[in-house]
Amino acid sequence: MNAKAVIAGLVLALGYWIATSAASLHVAPVSVQMAPGQSAATMTLRNDGDKPMRAQVRVFAWSQANGEDVLGATPALIASPPMIDVAPQATQTIRFVRASKSPAVQEESFRVLIDEIVEPSTTPGAAVNVQLRYSVPVFVSAAGMKPPRLTLTANVVGQSLQMKVQNSGGHHAKLSGVTLLNAAGDAVTLEPGLLGYVLVGRHMEW
Repeated sequence: MNAKAVIAGLVLALGYWIATSAASLHVAPVSVQMAPGQSAATMTLRNDGDKPMRAQVRVFAWSQANGEDVLGATPALIASPPMIDVAPQATQTIRFVRASKSPAVQEESFRVLIDEIVEPSTTPGAAVNVQLRYSVPVFVSAAGMKPPRLTLTANVVGQSLQMKVQNSGGHHAKLSGVTLLNAAGDAVTLEPGLLGYVLVGRHMEW
């Protein structure tokens, strides 16, 4: 049984500066877009708390397979420093550098995981704990990229709505504000915020 669906609020995820908050650690920007030929970009961590913070920074190649996100090790984008200490009420800058000197031939996608590391000092031999994690998308643009081109398929299977979005364009798509319309034109909001990304030449399923 086919369902009639409308994706509203589809936007291109361009680089922007928005500080997000969770606990005392803030990350900005929350998405990084490197222009064609750009070899480096930066990100800032801010500690609004009254205690020092330590964070680990790791970069992963980001792809999608079978309708799901896939992260893998990569030497293509380097984060410096990989371990960072942020004093109370202070900021620290992370620098991302492309290893290749050649421009990207198509959009490249990465995920940067930033983990707040807590090392208990009161318990001898206690393991290192991850208290907070940010996952920040980083995109490297290629010259002459075409906009995203999306194909949507939505089906009702039993009591579930299954949606598949294919991106055959040249730029990733960021999907938000997903609304379902029934035959009478009544709207039901499925996801008012961010649904997710669909990378170039990939599809995602929800």
